[in-house]
Amino acid sequence: MLTHSGLGQAGALHELAHGGFSSAQVEDPTPFGMAEGLEGGVEVQGGRHGDNRTALDKNMQEIACCPLVSAPQEWKGRAMTAVRILPLVTGRLEVDMRFFTGGEGRGVLPVLCHLVEHADGLVLFDTGMHPDLVRDTSRLGRLERGFGVDMADEDTLVAKLEAIGVRPSDISHVVVSHLHFDHAGGLGCLPDCRVVVQAAEWAAGKDADAIEQGIYLPADYDLGHDRLEVDGAHDLFGDGAVRCLPTPGHTAGHQSLVVELASGPVVLCGDCVYTEQLLDEMRTPAFGHDRDEQLRSMQVLADLRAGGHRLVYGHDADQVAAFPAAGLV
Repeated sequence: MLTHSGLGQAGALHELAHGGFSSAQVEDPTPFGMAEGLEGGVEVQGGRHGDNRTALDKNMQEIACCPLVSAPQEWKGRAMTAVRILPLVTGRLEVDMRFFTGGEGRGVLPVLCHLVEHADGLVLFDTGMHPDLVRDTSRLGRLERGFGVDMADEDTLVAKLEAIGVRPSDISHVVVSHLHFDHAGGLGCLPDCRVVVQAAEWAAGKDADAIEQGIYLPADYDLGHDRLEVDGAHDLFGDGAVRCLPTPGHTAGHQSLVVELASGPVVLCGDCVYTEQLLDEMRTPAFGHDRDEQLRSMQVLADLRAGGHRLVYGHDADQVAAFPAAGLV
């Protein structure tokens, strides 16, 4: 398993854990980053992403005030579209932007999950971070040094759901893009859901070396859920409305989610693409499982965008700040 820089993730994390990154190299070392330069990942250049927290938070407060849209009864069992996608910001990560988007200095990335309303159930795409991180980040282990966690009580997944009148038990399915801490950390808040994960990702999340290196935290996801491991594309309800799309590269079993809305198809990209700028320039972050594979997955998403799909990126603060208050319909 290699980072995009060509360093093994074990080597990158060893550098992190043992102080191998000098302050001249990195102000806030990333756990999957590079000890020497950025030539294998994003270019070091000024990014367009700054700290958009004020605009982002204002927009998400407006979204949180929108009640759920009820699915028409006549759609039961034969829906070809979902009703709505409601983005939820469940905290923020403060990082060295050079490793993530190619920006300069420290910046803030929103941590997203998405509530998808369908006639046959409520689906979450990702779950954000573990609620314990509000007060104590030590559960991150080796990752703690590379990420600043900005998360309040009102940012937790349960609080976000309660703000729109949804109980954790109302969620029928969670589709996890991958098992990193900022995507699978909230699974423990949803004990009654079915977890849909790519089989390759579940296998990666059980790998002893990856766990030892801190890449995966089983305490976030290996909790005894009803679990559906899929291998490739998967139609969640059998009607074409919500479909898993394998987009490996960032991790071995990364997947995105295609949602058919009345206004047209939307792709929830997850970490296959962090920001629109990275897709426009066909650049990856400076870390990950397989850079070439991720670029191939990014090209798939770029082709879908060219064909009329709307893309929702994994950590794009500018896009989040511009989400319509009613969500995507």
